[in-house]
Amino acid sequence: MTLLVGPSSTDPAPPGAAHGEPSGDDAPPATRDRVLALDVLRGIAILGTLATNIGAFVFITREPVISGTAQTVIGFAYGLVTNGYWIGLLTIMFGIGLMIQRESAVRRGEPWLGSYPWRAVLLIVEGFLNYLFVVPFDVLMGYGLTALVICVVLTTPRRVQNVVLALGLVAHVAHLVYVSVRDNAMFERFSRTDERGRLARDKLLDEFGGGVTGDLSMGYWATVQMNIDMFWSGGRAEIPIMFLMGIGVFLIGARLWEAGLFTRDGARLRKRVMWVGLGIGLPLDWGMRTWQTFGESAPWWSHTFVRYGTATVVAFGVLALVAHFYAGRERTGRVGSMLALVGRMALSTYLLQNILGVVLFSTFALDLGSKVPFSLGILDLVIGTALIGAILIVFAKLWLSRFERGPMESISHAAHGWLVRNTTERVLARRRAKLVAPADHG
Repeated sequence: MTLLVGPSSTDPAPPGAAHGEPSGDDAPPATRDRVLALDVLRGIAILGTLATNIGAFVFITREPVISGTAQTVIGFAYGLVTNGYWIGLLTIMFGIGLMIQRESAVRRGEPWLGSYPWRAVLLIVEGFLNYLFVVPFDVLMGYGLTALVICVVLTTPRRVQNVVLALGLVAHVAHLVYVSVRDNAMFERFSRTDERGRLARDKLLDEFGGGVTGDLSMGYWATVQMNIDMFWSGGRAEIPIMFLMGIGVFLIGARLWEAGLFTRDGARLRKRVMWVGLGIGLPLDWGMRTWQTFGESAPWWSHTFVRYGTATVVAFGVLALVAHFYAGRERTGRVGSMLALVGRMALSTYLLQNILGVVLFSTFALDLGSKVPFSLGILDLVIGTALIGAILIVFAKLWLSRFERGPMESISHAAHGWLVRNTTERVLARRRAKLVAPADHG
């Protein structure tokens, strides 16, 4: 993932060619520690996002074999460990990746911004194609828009960055409050049993059509058309959420990188971040989720507030925990190596997991769900996550044994090079020609 991927000491070829980082045995221990943690964290974020989004692919249409209290407990536990943390972690990793690329450009003596905005533009395009032709949701567009803003903010004095960071966090929380109040009001209208409730339901169903009614018989091109229609009628509600959340979270991730969170000397900082994220954020997040699930009345804040609010605080704790575990280590271990494989080609694995979800479980493709004669309820989601996750790990291992970059990373790299050659470099060449021409004439 162009904006997310930093240097990797496990790459088969020297990664410093792109980022100005030492590699292999020449890399100092602190650099290897940082890279090990980053690869693993990216893999955790990608697979965690899969576990969060798997419900968009695996539909529970049969009466589960496991039901009642057991199903409620399993569903609640699954929600506790999936919803929101990994989207938050992915957002943090984007901010760190942006700072890595800025530092590498500065070390090479290149001006910042350089050609970086083209990387953000490509990410927006990739996200739009993912939304249009694969799944009716996507975070890449929001990240690309945020990156276009933050890459400029990083050129400003620190006090300006502090103001932008604060405004971004305030705007994000304010937007979540607005969405929560709106959703709660809509839920109350939707749940009414009188004529007003019926009209509210009819209006919602007319607006979103098959996307709400769960019409699984739609063909592929009908789904694409629905995605187009929803894009202009509120179907991309996560873009403003990801954009506003990204402004603050990108900058916090960049600050933590600068402060040495991933170095051997960053133990005190890591413990502080873990205390905030896991000591304060986790109990708060789980408490709100419990109230939301088992409370007698729905709270004013919605699922959205928890998913993109308190869960993001927890994600910082996870970031520090993994960084602390790998600080000073020379190897990732068996599990860490599998996660790192996924993380090293994060853009490819993110897009591939969505493609696999559509191909394996859609009614117009393999439709594996209909081939199984029974359902385990929420455990169907766990099995679906494990199946796609295993395919991603095997694919990443096989691909990276032959190639330096993932397939989408290679396409993005080539596209970025083409854009630079045909835009930035041409403009610079013309400017040089104009400066030289008068001198030659004289």
